Amino acid sequence: TIWKVEPPDEGGLTPLGVEGKDPAKRRVLLARRLDIQVDLYGVVTRVARFFDKLSLVIDRVTLEGCEITLEDTAQKDEHGESRGYPSLVDAFSMRTPSTDTTTEGRPVRVWLADVRLEGTSAKSNMADLPPLKTRAPHARGSVLITDKGVAIDVHRMSVFLAGLTKVEMAAEGTFHLRVPGPVYGDVEARLGTLRLNESFRIEKGVLDIRGAAPEMRPEDVRGLIPDWPLDHAIAIEHHLTGVAPRLTMSATVHTERGQAKAAGSLTIAPEIEADLDVDVNELDLTALRSDWPQTKLSARSAVEIWQGQDHPNFEV
Repeated sequence: TIWKVEPPDEGGLTPLGVEGKDPAKRRVLLARRLDIQVDLYGVVTRVARFFDKLSLVIDRVTLEGCEITLEDTAQKDEHGESRGYPSLVDAFSMRTPSTDTTTEGRPVRVWLADVRLEGTSAKSNMADLPPLKTRAPHARGSVLITDKGVAIDVHRMSVFLAGLTKVEMAAEGTFHLRVPGPVYGDVEARLGTLRLNESFRIEKGVLDIRGAAPEMRPEDVRGLIPDWPLDHAIAIEHHLTGVAPRLTMSATVHTERGQAKAAGSLTIAPEIEADLDVDVNELDLTALRSDWPQTKLSARSAVEIWQGQDHPNFEV
């Protein structure tokens, strides 16, 4: 739905007030201003001339003051389950012709070559995600819509995320969505002052995340966990996979003198819980905390972690 359109200039159109709804009539997109730069003569020429396929190229699309809502798609897989992607994609998918259409239309390909989002906010109502709220001052990418599916590529984005942890997460990276197909990307994130490098992929409801915290200094971690007991920096590599909210986890903790490896299950909602087997290899405890005894410790332990009212609880 477009509420108002400014008179077209030589390079395109400027709708003011744009609303997009998914097939279930839920509002998934609201933009204060949409600026479209397109070769109108070229578009009209391609529509008027008969080709086997109709390809439309939109040179640049800029959305300002954009609000996005992520809802679960109503599309079901062969098991009757949700396909697990946002219904925003369905709002931009090609319309299926009605059954009483007497002639078959031409396949249409729409290429939005340069899409820019300015001042965007988003929230998630999807069942497999926490109730996240996101704001993105800037994002830039491209969108391809065909009769075979949708491809969305965000080549550069800056995002601020609230609702996943007690502090706001800031992230920069890339994002790619294929329907049908996976969602994947790479992110450099900051939780308070703690820095993380992450890559992720979601396909058929299965989440796969690989990443690292290359330097977890005590002062950085205490912004998240006030009672963090360590007074030396550590580094962590991790791998998470599975269907949310229950994931399979493996991680390696590196210190200046020794390391520990953990593997087991991680539950991320409604509360964070972990049940892990931990293997320690020649670890000197003074590399974790100065007043702990000097050791050359090798051991295997079962560790449970769950979120208390004010801090995490541990049982070994």
